[in-house]
Amino acid sequence: MKPDQADIPDVRTILVVVGVSGSGKTTIATALAQQLDWPFKEGDDLHPASDTTKIHSGHPLDDRDRWPWLEKVAAWIDGWRQVGTSGVITCSALKRSYRDFLTRGRPEVRVVYLRGDMALIAARLAAREVQFMPTSLLDSQFAILEEPEPDEYPIHVDVGLLMVGDIVAAIVNELDPPVSENRSAVVARTRTERPAVPRIEPDMGQTYQSIGRLPSGGKETSIGSDLPLRIEDYALIGDCMTAAPVGRNGSIDWLCWPRFDSNACFAALLGTSEHGRWRICPADPAPRVSRAYRDGTMVLETIFDTADGRVALIDFMPIGRANSSVIRLVKGQRGKVAMRLHLALRFDYGITVPWVTQLEDSPGLSAIAGPSRVVLRSPVALRGKNFATVAEFDVAEGECVPFAMTHGSSHLPPPATVDWSAALQETESFWRGWSARCCYTGRWRQAVQRSLLTLKALTYAETGGSA
Repeated sequence: MKPDQADIPDVRTILVVVGVSGSGKTTIATALAQQLDWPFKEGDDLHPASDTTKIHSGHPLDDRDRWPWLEKVAAWIDGWRQVGTSGVITCSALKRSYRDFLTRGRPEVRVVYLRGDMALIAARLAAREVQFMPTSLLDSQFAILEEPEPDEYPIHVDVGLLMVGDIVAAIVNELDPPVSENRSAVVARTRTERPAVPRIEPDMGQTYQSIGRLPSGGKETSIGSDLPLRIEDYALIGDCMTAAPVGRNGSIDWLCWPRFDSNACFAALLGTSEHGRWRICPADPAPRVSRAYRDGTMVLETIFDTADGRVALIDFMPIGRANSSVIRLVKGQRGKVAMRLHLALRFDYGITVPWVTQLEDSPGLSAIAGPSRVVLRSPVALRGKNFATVAEFDVAEGECVPFAMTHGSSHLPPPATVDWSAALQETESFWRGWSARCCYTGRWRQAVQRSLLTLKALTYAETGGSA
């Protein structure tokens, strides 16, 4: 039993069998349900007729089709939970965000991933007399497939190496504790509990104000999750025109741009990464994390400590510029750390996917949707994947990798390049000059000053109104 299961009361396991079409979900899930004497549900039966017609006509489903269907799958799972029974249900759930939606807050639910290479799956589909999905759509499924990661605690099974009976036995053996035939009461794994994240002190040679750490035993969304964190796991940056919350996982999950009353281009705070976010974090799925504001400022530093080294992610928004910007600096402090970037711009509160092109004058990209343009400049090579921008890069001790994102109007030329070094100095100088006016000198000066800084960041400069 895993350490984070020790305090979980006896619950009844619900297995979600996932994988691409042709991986054998129905066959294996049916045999598994029979072995355990659990109820079984074919997830494809929950698709509305319009989805089935679209698939049979050779057109892949998109998120507008999948999310209502996933809600039905979740409702079926919750029905089993309410009556206290185990169960087995099939659901392709090819993306991490889909699986997180089905498992979050449901400690009974565990994912069983049926893995197979494309050639094997294609051969299986071609041999079927009755097909729910045409073989021609297989490419689209593999294109969006995000295999379950270790922090999801999945059961992985290679369907190309084993017979059905062996696969079922392997799955049963992976349950915690192992489930014997016809036994339904098991203790499930949970993805809603993790040990407290140890705090490490940044050694940047400056004075910092802590913004806290997780309480011991507190619940936390995994750093690799596509779901938003708890609200207390975000810290605010702003430029007195708008503001953005930055998560402990290095993700900006909300941003109304360029003003507080503008539509959001990042809205994952109310959904998943599919609705827009900008995350920069180590490739290590479980770094130690601490955060602090630079003293007297709204410049935020998130420290990631991994087995390979330590990096600081510095986030701020320059003050008083013609165009609002978010600047993110990745600074190597020790060793050499592999980093990842995932940027999904979704204008109009997560609805509109922008038109993205490469910049002509410098490394980076331009994203346009209606009247808005967002420009991202960085020396890191960026590439497109599944309607998002991703990158992998390394940061060694002493190096600094900048990312400068600026908002502009789509009918005007791209905003000018931001000198991030000068912008950082100017931003620190502004906030320190403003916060130094705090005349309170009592015991709680740091807390009072931090509250004043937060309120100032939420104040709209042109009117003095508070967001």
